[in-house]
Amino acid sequence: AAASLFTNCWHCLQGLKKANKVATNHLRNSLLLYLFVGFDVYNSTSVRVSTKTAVTTRSWCNVTKVTTTNLTCVTNPVPKAICGNVTNVTCSVSIWVTPSDGSEFAASTLGTYTYDPSLTPVITSVSPIRGSTEGRTLITITGGNLGPAAASPAPTAAAAAVGRKLMRQPPWAHGMIGNLFVDPGSSSDRFLQQAAAASSGPISVSIGGVQCNNVVQRDANTITCETGKPSGAGGAKPQGPLPVVLTVDGKGAATNGSSQVAYEYVDLWSRRTTWGGLEPPIANDSVVIPAGTTVMLDVSPPQLYTLLIEGSLFVDPTADFIHLQVNYILLRGGTLRAGKCLSEPHPGKFTITLWGDKDTARRLPTFGAKVLANLDGTIQLFGAPTAVPSWTQLNATADIGATSIVVNGMVNWQAGNTIAIASSSFDAREVDTATITSITQQANKTSLIQLSSPLQYTHLGVLRTYAGDPRQNVLDMRAEVIVLERNIVIQGDPTTSSTMFGGHVMSTWSKSPWASYPTMQLSNVELRQMGQAFQMGRYPVHFHMMGDTSFTSWVANCSIHHTWNRGVTIHGTHQVHVRHTTAFVTTGHTFFLEDGVEYGNIFEGNCGFLTQVSNGMLITDNNPATFWMTNPNNTLIGNHAGGSLEGFGFWYHLDDNPGGASKTYSICPKYETMGVFKNNLAHSNQFYGLRIHPEYYQQSCPCCGQWNLTPARFEGLIGYKNGVNCVVATQTGCCQHKFADQHGKYHEGRG
Repeated sequence: AAASLFTNCWHCLQGLKKANKVATNHLRNSLLLYLFVGFDVYNSTSVRVSTKTAVTTRSWCNVTKVTTTNLTCVTNPVPKAICGNVTNVTCSVSIWVTPSDGSEFAASTLGTYTYDPSLTPVITSVSPIRGSTEGRTLITITGGNLGPAAASPAPTAAAAAVGRKLMRQPPWAHGMIGNLFVDPGSSSDRFLQQAAAASSGPISVSIGGVQCNNVVQRDANTITCETGKPSGAGGAKPQGPLPVVLTVDGKGAATNGSSQVAYEYVDLWSRRTTWGGLEPPIANDSVVIPAGTTVMLDVSPPQLYTLLIEGSLFVDPTADFIHLQVNYILLRGGTLRAGKCLSEPHPGKFTITLWGDKDTARRLPTFGAKVLANLDGTIQLFGAPTAVPSWTQLNATADIGATSIVVNGMVNWQAGNTIAIASSSFDAREVDTATITSITQQANKTSLIQLSSPLQYTHLGVLRTYAGDPRQNVLDMRAEVIVLERNIVIQGDPTTSSTMFGGHVMSTWSKSPWASYPTMQLSNVELRQMGQAFQMGRYPVHFHMMGDTSFTSWVANCSIHHTWNRGVTIHGTHQVHVRHTTAFVTTGHTFFLEDGVEYGNIFEGNCGFLTQVSNGMLITDNNPATFWMTNPNNTLIGNHAGGSLEGFGFWYHLDDNPGGASKTYSICPKYETMGVFKNNLAHSNQFYGLRIHPEYYQQSCPCCGQWNLTPARFEGLIGYKNGVNCVVATQTGCCQHKFADQHGKYHEGRG
């Protein structure tokens, strides 16, 4: 009789799933209605139910209501310890019951409870997927099996007998019925309160624990409701997508099908509710996003004066194009983000234009004007990988007048993109730029690119070897080709080209005890008309006195071009990764370590050419290097320096001690341990491909005052068509070098 009672146990075990488990994909059945006659409401008000194979293996069913005739509780998801990772098959579990007090009571097995996917409601989508943090957004939920369940059967004589048997036990007695376990427990937790509220209607919807109002079933597969208003601790608003929990009376909680269905409470820039019922910001407004508030930038606002971000500003991933124009953007512990992460980049176009007049703009302390400034905050700009690779090399020589080129690799560049081709001569200015009209991927893993205009110069695409070379070294003389555009752009305003007063991006750490550590992550970002000529600290990308970032900050696959003061500056900052980034038509030292204290930074696979003179910065900027290193304890691998006017490809300028803001006598750059210098290439520089000047004597103990030299290795450098020579080292101790010069001769030695 007992077994027959639970043959279709779902009829008598009905209800909700636990709200905080909605993210899993296990099957749920819910509000378990035990029709046991004779429960003692005084001694059993805190009963729990669980399924188990042993006393230590339980999946709790939380009691929400007990009367003298009924016990109601809420099941958890399918118990993995018993059923395994089942998601689409039935799973039966035995049933145990224990009163609130007393010793264990032995009884015959009452039966089983079955988790059955065919009886489980399913939700597949919600629309819209986001709405106001003030609530009252009408949403539509679609799925299947969302209709109400059939009525539960009346209790049988067997159930009544078991209930009476339990009631006859003393208050301290335990009771077990087969393998369903009912154990004492508190009914005052938040979940039980939510479950009780949710069970008040035939269909209930909650989002991140916030109940929806005016729930209406449109048909068996569609439900609508109005979102509630969330409220967090201290008035904080929820951030990020939240699970949608739907329960059907008599069936229980819905599963999310193949993926989680989520809804996001978000303050859209375009909504009046975001601005307290007022109109969104107008031209020349100053805007504050306070801490604890997240705003989604879903429109292009008029030009603003100041944007202070203490909370979070996220760029709408569904917008095709957003243009943010502003004089000052200051993050004070806040977050500016476009794209979710490297693997989920921003798909649309997003442009930041920084405005400011060279003569009249007010300069902020530390940050100056026309700036995207990050103080103890987070800048995360993840552009789409539409320029992969960021640069390549010619596969064949392209002559004057050619309207097409063949490059190595299957590039994903687009028609309409602008490319630049580096010089193949001694003159760094013999550069061609053109617009791509079409690209054809070829069988030999090259790309044929048609150009909008004929080339003005010849660009080599050859690998040379020399007869009689016993090592058969290869001199790579293939010109570099870079693509300039990205879908995320940071730029100076239209006056920049005439004033040389562009925008700049600066990240720094206040080192306050309550401050968070700053992060700047730029991926597939284009920076143009940036940098402010002749002004210290006003660079296109500037890591300023951040200390050790442990590689949490980086610049990857970015395009920096037509700048007025350097390219990427790392100042008083360590372990930044700059990779696969191009720099074209820059002013002064371009990939730049500033004081000499910087260590552990990695420059990998970058390409820079047409590096121009700056007459108003360091004296050495009159002879700029595309890569300027002031501390040897950094890594340079696979970089190309393809032409510096009146300067050098790579320059190791090592002083006795660091200067500037990092001045110290505990670090001695000209004696420091060499990091890695390997497989770099320099050509078309007016003077030298690699310069080590004024001195370098690597020592095992750099600042000990002892003369204990150890070899420093510069390995795999290729240099050709540099104006004076491939390498010059003014005063050095023990250096091991391996390189081929512009005459194709291989050099290996120590000196």
